[in-house]
Amino acid sequence: MKLISMERTEAEKKAAEERWSAEAETGPDYPYGLCINLGADELKKLGIDDLPSVGAEMTMTATVKVTSVSSYESSGSEGSKSVSLQITQMALDDGNGPSAAEKLYGSKG
Repeated sequence: MKLISMERTEAEKKAAEERWSAEAETGPDYPYGLCINLGADELKKLGIDDLPSVGAEMTMTATVKVTSVSSYESSGSEGSKSVSLQITQMALDDGNGPSAAEKLYGSKG
């Protein structure tokens, strides 16, 4: 599956500038809604014990950039960890095409 960059193009930034003149230049490079926050429970399910470095890239049928990490402890509680991920490239499969196995091994016929 080909990954597609989700970064706003110059044309998209210009269109946003025309709509919200001041926000376009200082606004984010990626559209709202493409950032994922993984809390302690999600990190545990994924087997992530050590927090990644900010700026590290990971792949999940999307390429993501780590934009923030957080860890804290307090007396009387287990503490907490979280990681925020910015989706920078992604690909979607609508389920109507061949599966990954079919692509690798061909379809049964």
